[in-house]
Amino acid sequence: SQGWNNEDWVEGQRAFVIFNELEEPVNGYDLNIQVKGINPILTKDIVTMGEDDNDEEKIGDDKINTTYMWINKDNKYLTIEFQYYGTHSEDKKHFLNLVINDKEETAPTADEGNAEDEYINLEFRHNSEGDDPQRLGEGYVSFKLDKIKNRMEGKKGLRIRVNTIYGGPKTYEVKFP
Repeated sequence: SQGWNNEDWVEGQRAFVIFNELEEPVNGYDLNIQVKGINPILTKDIVTMGEDDNDEEKIGDDKINTTYMWINKDNKYLTIEFQYYGTHSEDKKHFLNLVINDKEETAPTADEGNAEDEYINLEFRHNSEGDDPQRLGEGYVSFKLDKIKNRMEGKKGLRIRVNTIYGGPKTYEVKFP
């Protein structure tokens, strides 16, 4: 692990690790690897929308696609692979949020036994900050699920609303592992 200092890493930071598996075993370990690269993944908390009238504008609802979503095996993170249009220049920041929409939750809820209640409803929101939609790009973001831990009991997974690029608002279900 020479050359990798951990001063830039914070507790809970997610990353992709690119590695080669080495043939010679090391006692007490399942794998012996040579790390080729560590790519940090944007890691964020879930936010609640509806407490403040400016929330909707700040959080935005610009078009974005999710190409893959998964929850890690201890139910602590949802990771989303996404695509969006932009200039992809350093000075143009886009904002991504996983949202508990309190404005929506005031709507009447389904009957207790209904399938609706088997999932926790969230929204994946994108704010392009007015960036010019020149070309399609992609990325990853990981959201900590600790804010909804108390809601997970007895649920099958997450139901996530996404304002897709080509098809408008769609809802996806991601099951707990």
